[in-house]
Amino acid sequence: MTSDTTLTPLNAIHLLDVHTEATPFRESANNREQEPLIRDHRSNMDKLRQFSLLLWKDWVLLRRNKKWTLFELIIPCLLLGPLVYLVVKNADASSSPEINYEPFQLSGSIEDVFVRYGFTKPIIQRWCQRSNVMLGYTSKDPAAATIVDGIMKKVNDRYQDGRLKMSVKSERNEDELLTVLRNDMPFDNDTLCAINSYVGGIVFETVNLAQKQLKYRIMLGKGVEEVWQLTETSTSPYGPIAGKGSRIPKIPPYWTSAYLSLQHAIETSFSFSVNPEFEDTPITFRSLPEPKYRTSSVSAFISFFPFIWAFVTFINVIHIAREIAAENYAVKPYLTAMGLSTFMFYAAHVVMAFLKFFIVFFFAIIPLTTVMEFVSPTALVITVLLYGLGAVIFGAFIASFFSNTNSAIKAILIAWGGAIAISYKFQPSLDQISSCFLYGLNINGAFALAVDAISDYMKRERVLNMFNMFNDSSLHFSLGWALVMMIVDIFWMSAAALIVDHIRTSADFSLRTLLSRGDKLEEYENQTDGVTAYNTRINEQMTTVGTSTLNPDADALLEGSTEVDGARDSARADISVSRLVKIWPTTGERAVDGLSLRAVQGQVSILLGHNGAGKSTTFSSIAGIIKPTYGTIAICGYDVEKESGMTRKFIGMCPQTNPLYDKLTVAEHLYLVHGLKGAIKAEFNDEMKRLLDDVKLDFKENELAMNLSGGMKRKLCVCMALIGDSKVVLLDEPTAGMDPGARQDVQKLVEREKMNRTILLTTHYMDEAERLGDWVFIMSHGRLVASGTNQYLKQKFGTGYLLTVVLDHTGDKRKMAELLTSVCEHFVKGAERGEMHGQQIEMILPEAQKPSFVSLFRALEAIQDRNQIERAGRTGRNGRTGRTGPSADEADEPRTKRTDGGRTDERTDRTDENWSEWKPYFRVF
Repeated sequence: MTSDTTLTPLNAIHLLDVHTEATPFRESANNREQEPLIRDHRSNMDKLRQFSLLLWKDWVLLRRNKKWTLFELIIPCLLLGPLVYLVVKNADASSSPEINYEPFQLSGSIEDVFVRYGFTKPIIQRWCQRSNVMLGYTSKDPAAATIVDGIMKKVNDRYQDGRLKMSVKSERNEDELLTVLRNDMPFDNDTLCAINSYVGGIVFETVNLAQKQLKYRIMLGKGVEEVWQLTETSTSPYGPIAGKGSRIPKIPPYWTSAYLSLQHAIETSFSFSVNPEFEDTPITFRSLPEPKYRTSSVSAFISFFPFIWAFVTFINVIHIAREIAAENYAVKPYLTAMGLSTFMFYAAHVVMAFLKFFIVFFFAIIPLTTVMEFVSPTALVITVLLYGLGAVIFGAFIASFFSNTNSAIKAILIAWGGAIAISYKFQPSLDQISSCFLYGLNINGAFALAVDAISDYMKRERVLNMFNMFNDSSLHFSLGWALVMMIVDIFWMSAAALIVDHIRTSADFSLRTLLSRGDKLEEYENQTDGVTAYNTRINEQMTTVGTSTLNPDADALLEGSTEVDGARDSARADISVSRLVKIWPTTGERAVDGLSLRAVQGQVSILLGHNGAGKSTTFSSIAGIIKPTYGTIAICGYDVEKESGMTRKFIGMCPQTNPLYDKLTVAEHLYLVHGLKGAIKAEFNDEMKRLLDDVKLDFKENELAMNLSGGMKRKLCVCMALIGDSKVVLLDEPTAGMDPGARQDVQKLVEREKMNRTILLTTHYMDEAERLGDWVFIMSHGRLVASGTNQYLKQKFGTGYLLTVVLDHTGDKRKMAELLTSVCEHFVKGAERGEMHGQQIEMILPEAQKPSFVSLFRALEAIQDRNQIERAGRTGRNGRTGRTGPSADEADEPRTKRTDGGRTDERTDRTDENWSEWKPYFRVF
């Protein structure tokens, strides 16, 4: 577009009509009352539409990722199929009869050492059949030492006969006794002997005959095969540990270690010391009877469910984490700017992953329900389904932390493996109810508790269904509470995933941000269409800047840098930014510092600036991707921060990265974005074909995105920004990486589509900025330093041209620089030498001396070969803030246009007939 194009002002009626269409129900009080209800209804419909579109997208990707999909389904089925078949085929059950154990006696004497009850080994076997053993002791109370010696003499006498001789030995204190016992422990564990000489030690803490008080400890060495489990409850799924012939439990080894015998001997000897007439009687023991216990292949198989299903869901968990993390990088931020609900994004992934889990579940669980006894199949089905849902949500929760696929996969491997290990290592017994609730916050732990409850009912032949699953909850952790904890896990992981996603995508979320919300921003004033003059701070930081130089390093607003256009000021601005400030909380840096601008409907507004000027931050703020620290942004009259649901319906965006799915076609991408914007479905085909035809991409309509070239992908992204009748279009370097022909296709499309839209565009191609830009905003260090038409900015800040000469690397650079300077000064009055970068030399040529350029180029050509000049070129020099002027190819070369008859119509703004001779030297640097 040429710089002398004017904007036709809109009359009041047109403004009213446009305003009424964009913001309905604002004309009357009654309509304002109805507006929230209408919005809520539309919001719900939008979310349902988004959800269906996302499910459609995931289904298409699922069908096209055949290898991974088959891997997710076949591996679990191959694992579970044979197991389920064997279990169902051999689903026999047997009940062990109740067991009543025979009693046995404890005498606290040598008789205990040699007696054998059933399969329980005698004490003498633990002592390795030794005929001489020792028993150490000590007293912590020196006053009771004599009494202790008397008690231990009586103990010693109880273990004497021809088969065994026990000796007792006193030590001065407990430390010496421990040293003796440790030194006496056998070093060769291959003998399986638990003792060497000492059978143990006794520590007497309190001995008082008058008050009949006795307190002592028995210390025993631990044999290599002994398991004590003093703090654990036996949870064997296969019935009683000891058979009918084992009257004495093997674990813990209270009998075989002589613990019970020594205890009875010491307490009997103490009783004789208190009362010499005490009657020595043996103690009779009897194990608790075992009730009838049912065992079956089904109950045994179900007891292993926590490990089996943890592995089965593992592949599914990895896949959902991988997919979400991949989309978190580029696609999700883009779709969010288009109006996508974060909740719907995660919900669609979870539903699709759960459907894959359900297929495996159907083939593995349904056959089992046909052979289950006592436990309602519904209880088992609900338990496994809740676990599957919780597992995939766990994967989504872990993925919410990451925007990198590799990191997400590593994290899910560690997290899922850790969750399984914790559930196995720290599982409490069902009677530890409080611990079970804490343990149940792990989805694998809650599932393990549920399986234990189901298995217990099956083995005890008790009926379990959905109506009595909370029975006995005061005595043990029931199935009902286990299911409740699984539901709690689903909710807390879902909420945590959304919270983590919000924190991850909110670049300004930090404690510093929260604490600084109460700070008041300095008042800004003197706002003039895109440029805000700061009150006091600007004046303090203002540096002396000439009116003809635009300095990108200057941290101040330039005087007279804003073009005044009354027609534009009265036109509708669909993008309105007021006093925008963005402070990064981690560094405190002001990326955007008091920016105000208005982008008008029907125009292409160009945002220019050096790297780090704040362009991308401004773009992200307008799109609603990041939240500004201060200031307001309005899109079509709606506040971006307060009414994001409405503003996102108007926005179409083309980011710097390509937010594309490799396995979706061009048409499918456009269909997805068109639907997310809520556009009319019936208009999609016509709009798609028109856009693809305009950018010459119609022949790739059914091509997968992964097969497109880089330029074609950028074209597709531009079409995605425009489709759906987007009123506000944000194009961030849309033609980057395109060849010149493709750039022209996109530029023509933008020019045609701007009529009823507001387009804001960034670019590094100055010819593109001049061709498309109806209005140009120039940023520097977060501030808007100038705005106006291309023609205005060139006239205001243009200083001339920059001639760039590249020398041959074999030449004398210093000598050539001096010669080049003298030649330029001779032919072009006022020429100056600029900077030198390696073999590249820059010469500044004044604008007023343009007629002398051709003579200079002739001279340079004449000396090129003998003075090692490799090539030369020039570009417009329009200030240090940015090249707002034309490039050589666009501004000064003749422009040609081919007519239908093949004739060339040439138009040019210069009269030099030899211009084409020097065209090869004109190159943008």
